[in-house]
Amino acid sequence: MEILVYGAGRMGQIRAEDLITHPAVKRVVIANRNAERAAELASRLDIESAPFDRVDPLAFDSVMITT
Repeated sequence: MEILVYGAGRMGQIRAEDLITHPAVKRVVIANRNAERAAELASRLDIESAPFDRVDPLAFDSVMITT
């Protein structure tokens, strides 16, 4: 399963941390209005980040909004 997480704040971090440990989840991507903040969180969790306005939510199996 591939999941997009909108929001790189505390809740986005908590959700992403949970998701990356789930065996069914193959990919987690963080998107945030502040691309630098998304990249920072993604780097800490060893996942991908994407620009908020350029990511296609339809390309994912699930979208989690944490803003």
